[in-house]
Amino acid sequence: MKGIGRYLVLMLVGVMLLGASGALAQQVVVTPQQKTLRPGQGQQFEAQLFDQHGRPVRGATYVWSVEPASLGSISRDGYFVAGPDEGTGRVIAVAALAGTIYRGSAEVTINGGRAEGKHLVIEPAQVALASGDSQQFRAYLLTSSGVMIIPATVRWDVQPPGLGTVTADGLFTAGQLAMSGEVVAQAVVDGRLLRGVAHVRVIPSPNGAIAGAVADATDGSPLVGAIVTVQALEPLALMARDTTGADGTYFVRVVAPGFYVLRAEAPGHVPEYYDDTRWLREATPVYVAAGDTVSGIDFALGRGGAIAGIVAAEVDSMPLSGAHVQAYLPLLPEVRHHAVTDAGGSYVITGLPAGSYVVEADAAGYQGEFFADAPTMRSATLVSVTESDTTAGVDFFLATSSAITGVVLDAATGTPIALARVCAHLAVATRPQGDASAVACTDSSGTYTLAVRPGTYYVEARAQGYAVQWYEGAAERREATPVVVVEDQHTSGIDFRLEKLGAIAGKVTDEGTGTPIAGAAVTAYREGPGAEPSSVRTDAQGSFVIGGLPPGNYLVRAAAAEYLPEWYQEAATVRDASLVAVAGGDTTGAIDFTLSRGGSISGTVQSQLTGQPLGGARVEVWSTAGPWSRSAFTAEDGTYSITGLASGSYLVQAAAKGHVPLYYDGVLRRSEATPVVVTAPEVTAGIDFLLPARLPDGATIEGRIVDEQTGEPLRGVRVFASPLIPGEVRSDHTDSTGSYLLSGLRPGIYIVWAFKPGYLAELYNDAHSWSDATRLTVHAGEQITGIDFALTPQPRGPFAVAGRIVAKGGQPVLGALIVAVQGDVLVASAMSGEDGQFALDELPSGDYTLQASVVPAEGASPAVSQTVALSLTAKSVQTNVDLMLALATDKDGESVPLPESFALVGSFPNPFNPTTQIRFDVPEPAEVNLTIFNVLGQPVRTLLKGTVAAGRHAVLWDGADDRGAPVASGVYICRLEAQAASGARHQFVHKMLLTQ
Repeated sequence: MKGIGRYLVLMLVGVMLLGASGALAQQVVVTPQQKTLRPGQGQQFEAQLFDQHGRPVRGATYVWSVEPASLGSISRDGYFVAGPDEGTGRVIAVAALAGTIYRGSAEVTINGGRAEGKHLVIEPAQVALASGDSQQFRAYLLTSSGVMIIPATVRWDVQPPGLGTVTADGLFTAGQLAMSGEVVAQAVVDGRLLRGVAHVRVIPSPNGAIAGAVADATDGSPLVGAIVTVQALEPLALMARDTTGADGTYFVRVVAPGFYVLRAEAPGHVPEYYDDTRWLREATPVYVAAGDTVSGIDFALGRGGAIAGIVAAEVDSMPLSGAHVQAYLPLLPEVRHHAVTDAGGSYVITGLPAGSYVVEADAAGYQGEFFADAPTMRSATLVSVTESDTTAGVDFFLATSSAITGVVLDAATGTPIALARVCAHLAVATRPQGDASAVACTDSSGTYTLAVRPGTYYVEARAQGYAVQWYEGAAERREATPVVVVEDQHTSGIDFRLEKLGAIAGKVTDEGTGTPIAGAAVTAYREGPGAEPSSVRTDAQGSFVIGGLPPGNYLVRAAAAEYLPEWYQEAATVRDASLVAVAGGDTTGAIDFTLSRGGSISGTVQSQLTGQPLGGARVEVWSTAGPWSRSAFTAEDGTYSITGLASGSYLVQAAAKGHVPLYYDGVLRRSEATPVVVTAPEVTAGIDFLLPARLPDGATIEGRIVDEQTGEPLRGVRVFASPLIPGEVRSDHTDSTGSYLLSGLRPGIYIVWAFKPGYLAELYNDAHSWSDATRLTVHAGEQITGIDFALTPQPRGPFAVAGRIVAKGGQPVLGALIVAVQGDVLVASAMSGEDGQFALDELPSGDYTLQASVVPAEGASPAVSQTVALSLTAKSVQTNVDLMLALATDKDGESVPLPESFALVGSFPNPFNPTTQIRFDVPEPAEVNLTIFNVLGQPVRTLLKGTVAAGRHAVLWDGADDRGAPVASGVYICRLEAQAASGARHQFVHKMLLTQ
C-alpha cells in the first residue's frame, strides 16, 4: 500500500495504540542523525517539525547553529562545512511556531589525519538491543586511502558501565536497564592511542521491522548498495539503517512502536524520503506497531540534474581546492544545493530539479562571485538544468583577496601533511593570545590558504602526531617571526616542517605481588618551561601509552589509590628521578613502575550533639615532617579512609557543616593535636571524631564555587571570611555541589577568599591580591548570598616548593597568601597554616619570584614580604625548602624601613646541604649580578642577573652548577655586584660551606 491511503491507515493505528499511554510531543527531526566528516567536507542537513501524531507541521521557520562553534560553519539552509579541528559536536535546528520554540539536533564527528592517516572504526557503528541480547563488534584501522588493517591488540570498554558488558574480543551483552551509551575500542598504533566509538541503545524488548525495495526510477532496475535510513520520531531513539542486496531489498529492525521517517540514497541518484519526495518536510512517516513488520516501503530514485565545473584563481588559473559552490532558484533562494571542490578544483552539484539556477562560488583568500564573473545575484547568468543531464562548464575564476599561504611538510621525509591545522593570530596586544584570527587546514598536497585582513600575524601549524610549530621554525609564540599581510595580496611561502611526536609506554604493577594495577595515573612532564604535562591511566593489564609527546626529556610519575607514588626509575622524589628520552616518531618502551602499598588512616566522624554520623565531612591529614597534606570526605555512614600514606607521623583534622572543626584527639589547636603514627602498609584505624555543633548565631555569607574552564562544581575548596578589624576568621569547605556557608559572622568588613590545591587562590570578586578584592560589609543577622567564585586551574609541573611564613620576632603567620610569579604571570598560589608552613605543589620548571601577603587592617595597605627568587629545573629541585619569609610589616603594623645601603647580608643556613638562602640589600633600584665561584675563582652558577627593586632580597642556591649538576662538597664564594641608577658600583663577597 502506498501514498495517502497507507498513511491514513497507519496514522489511525498509531493513534489507537498510543491511546492511554499518551502521544508523542511535537519535536524537530534533523537528518541525517549522525555524520562523520573530514575537515573541510560539507553535508546538507534537513529539519522538520512533526506533531504528536507523526504529521509534518507546515509554516515553521528554522534557525541553524553548531555546538561547539569550532566544529564548523553552517548556512541558513542547513549546509554544514566541517572545521579543521577533530572532535564531536552537534548541528542544531531550532523551529519557531506560534510563539513556541522546538529544538532538534544531529551528531557530527570530525575525523582528520590520525596517526599518519589511520583512524579506528567500529562496526556496527550503532545498534539497538533488547536487554540480555548480544552483538559482536569488530574494530579495524582505516587509512586515508581506504585500506583496512586489523590491529594486533584492541581494548574494549563500555560507557556507562551499566549499559552492559563487553568481552576481550568485542562481544557486547546488553544490560537490564533501558539506556543509551557507547562501546569503546582502543588500539595503539605508531605509538599513539586511537579510539573508536559505537553508539548503543538498550531497550526492554525488540518491537518490529520495516522492509521494502529501492529501484531506479528510469528503468525500474534494483539498486544494489543503496542505503536506507530509518529515524524514529522519538527524542532518544537512535537511527537504524540497512544496505540493499542484489535484488534491491532491505530489512530494518526497529526498537519501539512509533512513527518513523525513511530516507533512501544511492550513488548517482537523488536521495528521497518516503513516500516519493525529496524533502523532509513532505515525508510520509511510517507507523510500526509492537511486533509487526511493515513491508512494501519502496523507493524509486531519480537521477536528477547536475551542474559541474571548476573553480580556479584568476591570477594564474591554478585550481582551488576546498572552494564552496552553491546553486539555488531565484524565486526559492532559501533552498540551496552545495558542493566543495576537490584537489583539482572540480565540483559537481547533483540532485537538482529542472530549472534555471543562480550559481555562486567563494574560497578562502579569494573574492566570491556569481556565474559568469558577476559581482551580484541580479547580474548573474542563470544556469539551465534538466533532469538526468549534467550542465558542465560552469567555471569560476576568482580574484585574489588578502591571505597567507604555504605548505606543511614532514620534517624527516619532506612529504606533505594533509589536514594540518594552521592558525593566524593578530599581533595586537589588545587581543587575547589564544584568539585565532583565522584557521584553515591543509589539503592532500599539504598546502593551505588563510583568509585574513591586512595586518601583522603570528602563524602556527599543528597536526596529529606532530609537535606544534610557529613560523619560522619556532617552538613558542614569543620566538615566532611575524608575517605581514597587505590588501588583496597573498603572503606566500609561510611554510612549516613539523617534527613527529613520540610516545612513552610501560606497565605499573604491585611491588609485593607483581599483579598489574589498573587505573593508575601516569604523567609525563617535559623538561623545560612552558610544557604542559600529559597523563593517561593504565588498562586492566596495568599497561599504558602516553602518546603525542614532542621530542625531549621527560620526568615520569605513576600514582594509584592505596599506593605510594613513584618517579621513574624507582625514585621516591623527583630529585632522584631518571629522565626518559623521547625521539620523534618513536615509542620509548619498558618505562615500568612497581608501586608499594602505603599505609592508611581510617575512622568515623559523628555529631557530638546527636551522635549521628556526619556524611560529607572533610578529613585532612598533614605530615609532621612538612606542610604536605591529603584529604577525604566521609561517606553517608560517617566513615572515611585516607590511603597511600608513607610511614610517619600525621596530624588529622575533621570539619563538617554546622560543626566546630577539631584536631585529633578532640582539640581545637593544631599545636595541641595528638599525632597519629602510620606504618605502611598497615591501617591505623579508630581515628574517630565527635564534632560539637556550632550555634547558628551571627550573619552568614554563602555561594558556590566552580572550575572556570569546565563550569563543574568544585568540592573541598576552603573558603575564608577574613575581617579587616582583628577578629575571628570564619571558614568552610564546599560540598559536592560546590556550595559553602560561612556562619557566625560578627558585623564588620570582610574579605572572602577561596583556596584549593591545584588552583589559583582567588579573592572576591575575581581578584588575586588584597588591594583588588571587593570588601563585603556585613550587618548583624544579615544573610549574604551569591558570593560565587570560578577558580582557574594552575599550570601543572613536577616540582614543589615548601616554606614557612613568619612575622617580626619569628611568630608563624596563619592565613598568609603566597604567590609564585614568572615575569608578570601568576603561576601558583598557596595559603599558610597555623604553624606558618605552606606548600606550592605541581609547579612547572622555570624561574620564579615568591612573595607573601596578609589581610590588611582597615584603612591600611596590605602587608607584603620581601621577594625570593628561585629556579626550578630537572636537576635543581627546591623540595621542602624553608623559605623563612619575614613580613614587610610587623605584628603591630609598623613598616620595615628600606635598607640604607647596599650589602650582601649573608646566607642561611651556612654550612648547608644542599640548599641555602642568600640575602642582600638594595636601597634603590639597581642592576645586580649574583654569582657563585669555587675556591679556584672559576664561575659555578649565575643565580641572578638583572634589575631588582629597592628592598631586602633572597635567592636560593640548590648546590648545582649552571648545567644542573650537583657540585662537590667544599668552600664556595658568593659575589654580589650592584650598579645603582646614579652609576655607582658596589661589590661584596661571602664564603659558604657545602657539606654532604
